[in-house]
Amino acid sequence: MRTLFFITVLFLLFTIDLSAQDFGDIGKEELEMLPKKEYADADAVILFDKGTITIQTDFTLKITRHIRFKIFTEQGKQYTNIKIPYWHEDELGKLEAVSYSPDGEEYELDDDNIFEEEGSKFNKVSFSIPGVEKGSVVEYKYRLISEYIRDLEPWFFQSQIFTELSELAVSLPVGFSYNRLNVNLENYNLEEKEEKFEDHFNNNKQYTKFTFACRNLPGIKDEPFTDNIYDKYAKMFFELRSYENQFVHMDFSKTWDQAVKYFKDEYENCVEEDDNVLRNILEVYKNSAGLEKAKQIYKYVCTEIKTTEHKTLAGDKFKKPEAAAKDKAGSSSEKNMLLINLLHHAGFTADVVLVSTKSHGAVIPNYIDIDQFNRIICRLTINSKSYFLDTGIKALPFGYLPSEKDIETGLLIKEEKSGLIKIEPLKMLNRTDIKTTADLGGDGIIKVTTQITHSGYEALTERTAMEELEANKRIEEFVKNIYSQAVVDTFYYTDADSINKPITLTIKYSMPDYLNETDQYVYLTLPLITSTKTNPFVKPMRYSSIDFPYPLITNEEFKLNLPKNLDAVQLPESKRSGIDNLYVYNIGYSRSDNFILCQRRTNLYNRKIPGKNYPAIKTIYEEMVAGDQRQIVLTKTAENTTTNK
Repeated sequence: MRTLFFITVLFLLFTIDLSAQDFGDIGKEELEMLPKKEYADADAVILFDKGTITIQTDFTLKITRHIRFKIFTEQGKQYTNIKIPYWHEDELGKLEAVSYSPDGEEYELDDDNIFEEEGSKFNKVSFSIPGVEKGSVVEYKYRLISEYIRDLEPWFFQSQIFTELSELAVSLPVGFSYNRLNVNLENYNLEEKEEKFEDHFNNNKQYTKFTFACRNLPGIKDEPFTDNIYDKYAKMFFELRSYENQFVHMDFSKTWDQAVKYFKDEYENCVEEDDNVLRNILEVYKNSAGLEKAKQIYKYVCTEIKTTEHKTLAGDKFKKPEAAAKDKAGSSSEKNMLLINLLHHAGFTADVVLVSTKSHGAVIPNYIDIDQFNRIICRLTINSKSYFLDTGIKALPFGYLPSEKDIETGLLIKEEKSGLIKIEPLKMLNRTDIKTTADLGGDGIIKVTTQITHSGYEALTERTAMEELEANKRIEEFVKNIYSQAVVDTFYYTDADSINKPITLTIKYSMPDYLNETDQYVYLTLPLITSTKTNPFVKPMRYSSIDFPYPLITNEEFKLNLPKNLDAVQLPESKRSGIDNLYVYNIGYSRSDNFILCQRRTNLYNRKIPGKNYPAIKTIYEEMVAGDQRQIVLTKTAENTTTNK
């Protein structure tokens, strides 16, 4: 249960490790090197990252790592602040670190500047490599000894910065076999080599050495619209399959059913839990039946039990259903376990399903590790139809999952047999429709009435904000974000409490001093609510997918009524930009004798946009920013000019 946590923390800076390529063997070309065209603007580059994993004859695991990198800028010095977490039962040693200045001066890490921190499960070693400046070459290495050989430590070929060479050597004594799982390696040239050798220092023990290497891997940084950066890296997982010799055969293969044995026992106790508090809750719904009864129980847990911070999926810190019911509070997972318990005792078939939220990371189906999951949801089955339920958000309608848990795969926990299943909640139609009528008065003040209708996750977000934030202050901030001097006159909601319907917000506000005037002309940009002020995509390239929260349609119509003394003489040109069936942006302007009409629409068809489409998405947003800020030009009539004189 330690593996994925170890990986995640270890790569917060970028991973590193091994032996090979002699430590301290720094060449003149490395000291004098400049950024190559592949990473021309890089702050730093990993010259090599080499690791070894060896199962020793005493059945302990030895892991070594050696990394060397070049610093090009002041910003690149951040990568020399190192943190190495490791399992508290493992042994970390033989740590060395040194920097080499461009003129060849060496600065070694002193033991007094190595800091160790003990934790309940993980210890941590941290240090800053001394003497680092622009142009320095930096390296360090260390060794880990572990008694856990069932799952070999995964290897990440990529990190946040460009890597010229990443290499892993796995040495296994004869008799060991393993399953290997490649992730995100299909776009890179993976070099593989297998060789036999004898360990002459250990009774000529026979080994097989597997070497894996990748070259010139781009760095992947945590950019806007990224579910989980660790999902993006090229990496390799190992699962020990078996060991045999002339005396014994040991099978290490495991299934998901075997992996969740502890959770089965824990959750079975939760579902069997029954006391007066739980019986009293169910007593309220004794006269209802079928799906309607299930919906009432779901609504009770959603609305009457407060959602608290998530702590764990099981164990002593996991609040049991009885306690959650008595306290009227629990994490989303604890509330969902209470829901499962209540549904079970009401005669329904309700099962525990483990899921991984988008930010926690995508599930790798063939990598059997329970740490891939971080939340519990409920699967309710009625008349062979499954409903996936989550009670963490009060305004979430029955049968839907929050956006963070609207994922593809979950782990069903059942007494007879657990395993991966497809998550199929009801799907939201996510849409925002905005209709604005604005009157431009002769005094230059714009009086605005806006109706905003949210559907799907957009409605859920609005209702949650209503629950958590003071309405007056929130609406005032919302309007001032459109125009800093705007003044709210009034606002109200329609269907705010009907969670299965769209929610509509109507706002009336005024905008003084909004116009830019000359003697003859008036200039203004329409204060569109959906206008894009900045482009979140600033990098020249992106190597990973763009992960929007969910598909979304936005429509905005803005009608500006003009006074008699103003005529429109210039409107921005209409624009259409996009990628068919992925993302489309349209904006159009028209006019009549007494009003100007703007219609703006975006349609995100799929929430995930492949990295290859990044240049097109970046261009779309550039055009949005430019298009949404284009000005309308009005001219003052002769009558108005005379009057002013």
